[in-house]
Amino acid sequence: MPTNEHELPLEMVRNRPQLVPEMLRTVFGLDMSDHARATLASESYADTNPAELRCDATVLLGDPESPALGVVVESQL
Repeated sequence: MPTNEHELPLEMVRNRPQLVPEMLRTVFGLDMSDHARATLASESYADTNPAELRCDATVLLGDPESPALGVVVESQL
């Protein structure tokens, strides 16, 4: 069962995806100036194999129709 420690950071990202480029810029020093727009995307990833992979959250940076960057968010305790 998910804990508050696991879910709280994810809810923050889900409610405000713009936190992702802010964290990449502030914590890792990455230039995110070209990626002003952040939108959520599906957490499911299907491949040609029947196996399905899921992450905690996915944020697209840039135009949602043609994103410049995708960030997979995983909460690791």
